[in-house]
Amino acid sequence: MCSSLAILANCYLAVYCGVSFYGVHLSMYTKFFSVFLLIISFIISGCSATGPKFSELEPVGNSTATVYVYRPWMMLDGATAPTVQIDSIDTFDIKNGGFKVLNLDSGTHKLTIKKGSLLSNWRADEMSLNYDFKSGQRYFFRLLSDTSKANYMLGVMTIANDAYSFGLVSEEFAIKELQGLKQN
Repeated sequence: MCSSLAILANCYLAVYCGVSFYGVHLSMYTKFFSVFLLIISFIISGCSATGPKFSELEPVGNSTATVYVYRPWMMLDGATAPTVQIDSIDTFDIKNGGFKVLNLDSGTHKLTIKKGSLLSNWRADEMSLNYDFKSGQRYFFRLLSDTSKANYMLGVMTIANDAYSFGLVSEEFAIKELQGLKQN
């Protein structure tokens, strides 16, 4: 990571200060390409969850329901972070390969996945579900974008809204998928 940052810093100096890069003077094309790579590097670094890796389930509280919302890593819309709402309140953005643990009061709550911030390019329609949560229980909700449901027309991938899903999954299934994910 640090060596990548050093190389990017050298690219920045070479492009904007006219300094030679590792003894080679950069052409205009190379300068443009360096800036392009720098921008892409920053964009990609913000796409995936970066918190601690999942290791074990959190203890269940007696007075609340423990709710896991997770998103397995997928290439389709991988650079987006849709917003998760609880009871119509923006709560967090779910990154690719990420999960979040919530403690909700018992009772019915509305969970919604919607387009994220101003620059988000999440393509799915808003998805909502109401669920009656019980105190002392664990629940696992999975957000998935499935490339197997994508269509190709003249070499361009088109996405039908049914390529996206959000719903409750079993604890056994969720634990297997959570193993490779990081906290949001």
